[in-house]
Amino acid sequence: MKYYYLDGIDKLGPYSLDEIKSRKLSLDTMILREDKTKWAPLSDYEELQEVEEELKREVKTKEVVTQKSDDKKKSSSILKFSLLGVLIIIISFFLYQHFSLTEDKSRDLANRFFNAVLMENLDYNIIEEIYPDFRSIGSRIDFQNTCVINNISSNSDGDFEVYATYNHNENNSYPIYLLIGNEKGNAYIKSSRGINYAFYDKVYDFGKKKGCFSDNEDDVEIGKIIHENSLRSDFEYLINIGLSGLYDNLEISSKLSRDRYGWTDGDVTIKNNNEIDFTVLEFDCRVEFYDSNEKLVHTKELHIFNLDANSSTSTSVMSTQRLPSNYRVIPTIKKSYRIENLIKDKVIKEAKFGCF
Repeated sequence: MKYYYLDGIDKLGPYSLDEIKSRKLSLDTMILREDKTKWAPLSDYEELQEVEEELKREVKTKEVVTQKSDDKKKSSSILKFSLLGVLIIIISFFLYQHFSLTEDKSRDLANRFFNAVLMENLDYNIIEEIYPDFRSIGSRIDFQNTCVINNISSNSDGDFEVYATYNHNENNSYPIYLLIGNEKGNAYIKSSRGINYAFYDKVYDFGKKKGCFSDNEDDVEIGKIIHENSLRSDFEYLINIGLSGLYDNLEISSKLSRDRYGWTDGDVTIKNNNEIDFTVLEFDCRVEFYDSNEKLVHTKELHIFNLDANSSTSTSVMSTQRLPSNYRVIPTIKKSYRIENLIKDKVIKEAKFGCF
C-alpha cells in the first residue's frame, strides 16, 4: 500500500509504510492512502499511530524544554530586576542621606554653631558659613558658656527647629531658637531667636511696649527694627535721664559747725524720695571742705548703710583738725545691675505707644 503526504502545498510520494514513517512528518501532516479519495490527518491512520505517539512525545519534550528555558529566562529577568531594585534603593538611600536634612545633621550643625560663637574660640568663618545672616542681627550676646540642646523637631516645610538653653551663669539662663534648613544638600541656619542682645538689655521689651514688635520677628528682623527706629539709643537716653533723676529726688540737709577748739562736727541728713532702695554698696556720701579760694583741702567720708525708699537717715560728722567752714555734701549713687534694671523697668512702664 502506498502513501502520499502534503508538505505545504507540495504532494510528496508515493511511499511505502516504512518509507513514510521515516519522513519528516508532524501531527498536522495530511496523509492520502492510495485506497482513499480524501486527505486525512495522520491520526486517522491506525498504522501510523506509532509515528503519532512519537511526534506527541517530541512535542511534549520540546514544550518542557521550552518551558524550562522560559522559566530560566524569567528567573534571570526577576533576578536582574531585583538586583536593579536593590541598587536603586541603595543609591536612593545614599542620595537621601547626602542631600536631605535629618535630625542628626541639624543637631551636629547646631552644636558646631554654639561652639563657634563661644567667646574663647570665636570663629566668624565657621559662623557665617553656618549662619549667613549672622552679622545682620546687629548687637548680639557674648556667649561665655555653651548652649544645651533641649529638643529638635521637624516642621511641615521639612526644616528642623532647634530649642536650646544658654546658661549664662548659675542664676540666669535664656532660651535660644534656631531654624535649620537645607539648600542643595547643605544644611544652614535660616533664622534664630534669642541671640539678639535686645532680649538681654530689655530693648526688645521697650520696643514691644511702643508697638514696634509682635511675637513673630526673628533676630535679624529685630535688629533691623531697632536700627530703623533708633530704639537702643532712645532707650539708653531715657535710662540716663532716669539715673540722673535719682539725684533730683535726694534731699540733703546739714548742720556743721566749729567748736571752740576749731574742730568741725555736726549732722548730715539724707532723705530718699525715690521709689528705689539703695544698699551700702550702691550709695556713698562725703563732705568736701574748701578754702576761701574754692580749693578742696579735705574730704570726709560719711558712714551710711542702707538707704530705704521714701525714708531718711542721718550720720554724724566729726573732725579733729581745723577745717574751713566752706563745705559741700556730695552724694554718689553707684550704677549697679539692680538699679539699672529698676530704671529700665520704669522706662518701659512709662513708654508711650508709637513706633516711628
